Amino acid sequence: MRMTRRKSTMLLLARGVGLGILFVAFPSGCESKMKGYTGPVLAPADLGIVEGTCPENGYRLVGDEPSTGRFPSALAVVRVEPTAGSGDDPPWRLSHLKEEQAVYWNSLFNTTPEIRELMILNPKTPLARGRGVKAIAATAGRLSAGVCLVYGPAHAQADEAALLGHLLDSRTGASLACIASTAGPADFETARPDRPNGDRRHQDVQYLAARRFERLVRDCVIELIRRDSAPAATRPSPWQGMIRPEQPTIYVFPEPVSPPP
Repeated sequence: MRMTRRKSTMLLLARGVGLGILFVAFPSGCESKMKGYTGPVLAPADLGIVEGTCPENGYRLVGDEPSTGRFPSALAVVRVEPTAGSGDDPPWRLSHLKEEQAVYWNSLFNTTPEIRELMILNPKTPLARGRGVKAIAATAGRLSAGVCLVYGPAHAQADEAALLGHLLDSRTGASLACIASTAGPADFETARPDRPNGDRRHQDVQYLAARRFERLVRDCVIELIRRDSAPAATRPSPWQGMIRPEQPTIYVFPEPVSPPP
């Protein structure tokens, strides 16, 4: 079928306009830059941490005294998100961790037998009576988790992201350590050659800060495990001090003799 010159020109223009729209729409999204965290943040005092005691990237133990019988134990992990707060309410609320984030936490201690279980508390977990992070620690203790981590977003520069955490003894509510992590453009990693199309985690400061924070928590808990010793036995083992029984008398009976035919 023949096509007139006018129709042919209109068809080419239509195709050109369509291609132009596609060309404008897609590259703009591919070239967008990753931005830092811009949401509300927590101050150290909000988590019960003394101002200025936590490093920018690292952890700091509270006191050098060794512990006895703290491990093996379960570890409770609680992420909180900042709120306005009013009256006696704390300036945060429990946040819901996504499944993939919970999996990261659970995989940290796969080869650490002293951490026998990892618990993720969420907004549906009923808190024990008390105020602030001490109430969260008491809740973890009620669930038989001897150590509790409370953490959330912290202050960072415009192109950075940061996390701040407080590690507590769930049985006593005592502070054990503070952990902090910050990531910025200087922490960008080289893209893996096998990464999926569109995967830019190597340039995501929130992702990088979270992975660094988890590694710091693992190192901090392992340091606490090294400083812990097993409690003294309260009673002797039932297998010690047993008297072997006397040698029993052995009777040997001859085999019966068959009568002659």
